[in-house]
Amino acid sequence: MKKIVLIIFILFSTKSNACLNIFSIDSTGRVHHLEHYFFFPIEFRQDYISKNLKALESKFNKKEYGYKNISDYGAYLLMASHFKEGLDLFRALSKKYPAVYEVTANIAVAYELNGNIDSAIYWEKTAIAINPIAHKNTEWVHLKILEAKKKTLSDPDWCLNNNVTGIVELIKERYVFHQNEGEEGNMFSDLIYQLEERFSFTYAEDKVVGKLIFELGDAYQAASTFRSYYCYAIAKYLYPALSVSADEKMSQIKRTYPKEAPGGNSVSDREKKLPDDSTVKKLIYRIVNRPPINNNLFTFINIEKLISNIQ
Repeated sequence: MKKIVLIIFILFSTKSNACLNIFSIDSTGRVHHLEHYFFFPIEFRQDYISKNLKALESKFNKKEYGYKNISDYGAYLLMASHFKEGLDLFRALSKKYPAVYEVTANIAVAYELNGNIDSAIYWEKTAIAINPIAHKNTEWVHLKILEAKKKTLSDPDWCLNNNVTGIVELIKERYVFHQNEGEEGNMFSDLIYQLEERFSFTYAEDKVVGKLIFELGDAYQAASTFRSYYCYAIAKYLYPALSVSADEKMSQIKRTYPKEAPGGNSVSDREKKLPDDSTVKKLIYRIVNRPPINNNLFTFINIEKLISNIQ
């Protein structure tokens, strides 16, 4: 997903942009430093959406109808679950600005949220062709997600028998320990970055996102089984058919995870022991009970008028 900058830590319930290092334990029991970057956004802040919609409407009242303003307005419409209106805006923008990455990337998201996966794939490929390194070079993950969604339309169990990205073993193979950093390359970051931008749109069960988080759990086996544990817990909530596999992996982590992780009174205290079942249940409860978008908070200007004034 695009234009999502609201980050809420699931694991640590704090908001920060700092790059920390924590002591982590991999599946072999080896301890090392891992950069502290594991987080997903839980939900969109609705007051933030409303504030930015109003700010853009003020610009439109001043006749500032540039495509960037309208594209941003469309993005906030999508965050507010006004998927059809957002798609209408981006379809109009794409006719006038077919070579602008932000427009083509956003229309791909709009088509996806409206359930038109074929069109979403077309526009995602177009966006990648325009700017192959956009979004920190992670758009390949979004394309994989869309392709997996298409496959599940004809084979509902596709995600049970296949991986969304197919790179877990490559991540493990390339994972290299350094003195102060836990990973080499950016494949972990690619997966996490796309999940950050997607999770706030994922309110119901989602096979593809669930399997993607499950894959992230597998990848984390090379770095932090603590984080793997949480990934599996979230994955089986989003895709219940993964429950048996996830429970097996979580049980294995429980059996092998040390009772005490080294690090003394450092930030590694957060990984001294695995969470108990009640802690995991609280996390899932928080995800399940995210407040739905309240459309009474938002007032929208006339979309047709906005389209007619695209500069």
